[in-house]
Amino acid sequence: MTPLLLLLAVACASPPVQAPSTAPTDLVAIDVVKLIPAASVAERLAKPSERARIVNFWATWCGPCVEELPRIATWTQAHPEVDLILVNLDIASLNKKKVVPFVQKNDLGDFTNWQLNDRDPARAIAIVMPEFTGVVPLTVVISANQTSREVIYGAVSNAQLDATLAP
Repeated sequence: MTPLLLLLAVACASPPVQAPSTAPTDLVAIDVVKLIPAASVAERLAKPSERARIVNFWATWCGPCVEELPRIATWTQAHPEVDLILVNLDIASLNKKKVVPFVQKNDLGDFTNWQLNDRDPARAIAIVMPEFTGVVPLTVVISANQTSREVIYGAVSNAQLDATLAP
């Protein structure tokens, strides 16, 4: 066999080079912010928990929401006894395009991130929060074992979180 034929035989025997897959990115996007029906959010929040929970309803288009999220995240990290649940109100079709990149860019991926899976999240939030008035951000502070629940309309302060969750 001539050297040229040998080289061609080896080249043909090599496995084909595969293009990089985009699947892991898609899987990460799905896991970062879960699309969830409003009824499921309501059901999950109604279940008692041994830990206090801060549930923040927010949207990428809401300036006060975007402003307060890093502060709430920092407060929660300093209070490991409290769980933070972020519920996004953008339309579901914006999950991968806008919501997931926002969550990743702002280091919010370590918290529970849900997005209402509804064509009209503003309507769907009423299933979760019947007292919803249309104001976001909206924060609900639920004590351990659900002994108390406080609804805070508008941006929440660290002092409000401290006072609400004080023993």
